[in-house]
Amino acid sequence: MRFRETMEMLKFTCPSCAGALFFNNFSCLACGTEVNFQAAEARFISVLDSLACQNRNDHSVCNWSTEEGEPFCLSCRANQLIPDLSVQGNLERWSQLEESKRRVLLSFLRLGLPLDGIAFRFVAPTPEEPATTGHCDGVITVNLKEADPVSREAARENLNERLRTVVGHFRHELGHHFWARRIEPDLGALEQFRGLFGDERQDYQASLEQHYSTSATTDTSEHISDYASVHPWEDWAETFAHYLHMRDVLETAGEFSLCADFSGQFDFELGLAEWRRLSVVFNEINRSMGLQDLYPFTITEPVSEKLRFVHRCVESAREALPASIS
Repeated sequence: MRFRETMEMLKFTCPSCAGALFFNNFSCLACGTEVNFQAAEARFISVLDSLACQNRNDHSVCNWSTEEGEPFCLSCRANQLIPDLSVQGNLERWSQLEESKRRVLLSFLRLGLPLDGIAFRFVAPTPEEPATTGHCDGVITVNLKEADPVSREAARENLNERLRTVVGHFRHELGHHFWARRIEPDLGALEQFRGLFGDERQDYQASLEQHYSTSATTDTSEHISDYASVHPWEDWAETFAHYLHMRDVLETAGEFSLCADFSGQFDFELGLAEWRRLSVVFNEINRSMGLQDLYPFTITEPVSEKLRFVHRCVESAREALPASIS
């Protein structure tokens, strides 16, 4: 399946009336046409002209189309475990997580980045299953509570994080997957990685325990976030996630004429300059509304160098035919 390399993120039209549609729409609010999102073409098509994912038919949690002979769409086929939907509230929380997952997966696919071997587990915490959000050998586990804004904000405060979003979780964990697939096997890339992020062979568990044993805030001039200072693996995943934040927001802003057009070949230096400018503007707009900063981070020169490295790795990993999700 070939994917369009450019798309109008968040700016789509109805196949029937050409009215505005948004990425998570199931139908057109103007004319009522029910639609499916066709990931390969990054466009909406009528349900009458496409095959709906079984998770739309059964649970109304997915708006992507699927192919002949495949009950689930490209995104839902990657699910290894979904929550117990007989528990009140789980369906709604799972639906929110799926919306964020589809958005991040489409960006990954459009960039031509590897997703083969990746799987997702959506788990509600129990005494037997702590449901810790994380990545292990291609399996991404997401705590269902991340879909609850109250629980998510409590976790953000408890962990002293500046920002905590479901989209950010997916981008971070897929960053771990990318590192294992593209950086670790490449000795040249691994050497460059260690020069920028540090030696990943240091004890991860000991680093994690040390990080959480102190209440002092880490100097983040060398890192994009406090959590990035835990270990080189986390520094990479955090930086990778922020690179995807930058790419997607700039493309969206460009489609709405707020900055240069970044839907084609991405000029990293121009993109970084525009991202710095726009993040200040967006933060001030949020403050005008009494909201927290949209992007409460500072991109220092050391962080810029890490982002440049991520960009080079992403560009080198681009493939003519993006890997399918197994």
